[in-house]
Amino acid sequence: MQRQLIERAVRLMLHLELLDERLTRESGFNGHDHVQYLAWSNGVVRTLARLGIREPARTRRVPPQTVHDLVGAT
Repeated sequence: MQRQLIERAVRLMLHLELLDERLTRESGFNGHDHVQYLAWSNGVVRTLARLGIREPARTRRVPPQTVHDLVGAT
C-alpha cells in the first residue's frame, strides 16, 4: 500500500512539474489548467498525509505593536 501511495504522489508531482514548465513557456494557465493544478496539488498533500508525512508545525509570530517595532527602530 505504501509503495502505491508513493507512486501516486510521484505521478501527481510529475503532472505539477509539467504544468510548471508550461507556465514558464506560456503566458499563464487557462481555467482548466488552474483547476487541474489545484486538484493535483491537493492530491499530493492528501497522499503524503496518508503516508504519515506532515507539514512542519508553524511557529506563531507575534505581530508588531507599534510602527517602531515594525521597522525595527531604536
